[in-house]
Amino acid sequence: AVSGMYRLIVADPIRKPSNKSDEACVMVIGIDPEEPFKDNWWLLDMKLGRPQETTFIQWIWDLANKWRVRAVGVEAVSVQVKLVERIKEDFQERAEAEGYCPRVIPIKYLKDFGGVKDEVSKPKRIMRLIWRFEQSKLKFPAPMWGGEKPFSSLLHQIQNFTENLALLDH
Repeated sequence: AVSGMYRLIVADPIRKPSNKSDEACVMVIGIDPEEPFKDNWWLLDMKLGRPQETTFIQWIWDLANKWRVRAVGVEAVSVQVKLVERIKEDFQERAEAEGYCPRVIPIKYLKDFGGVKDEVSKPKRIMRLIWRFEQSKLKFPAPMWGGEKPFSSLLHQIQNFTENLALLDH
């Protein structure tokens, strides 16, 4: 049951929404604690699009509140670090009225080789999930297979993934 899952949000913002920009994504994931699905990631809900920053923050709050997630991970690369701070402040203000505030955590992608830190490329970060697909450790909702947006968009991106990001649909 969903109530027993560790629920969290992962959020991938965009810098400047435009027709040519990638889409922002807010995804609710449930991690199953019990056999036979232990450690499976279940996609519970998501939003996908090109929102302005205030709308993006609202998306995160709405899904966090709906699913009562315990943590919100927001990609914090480059200028996005300031966005993470704005989300934390916004959530703390809402917490007083709502009586609920998930932990907001910046997601940073670093590799460390002998003390030398270097940012990992986006294609390589995405490819780190391949083993979850191969071992059926990612579970998707039925609407994803039925063509309902935003799930159909995610399915299309997964099926057509290439390391050359310039070839991906935006």
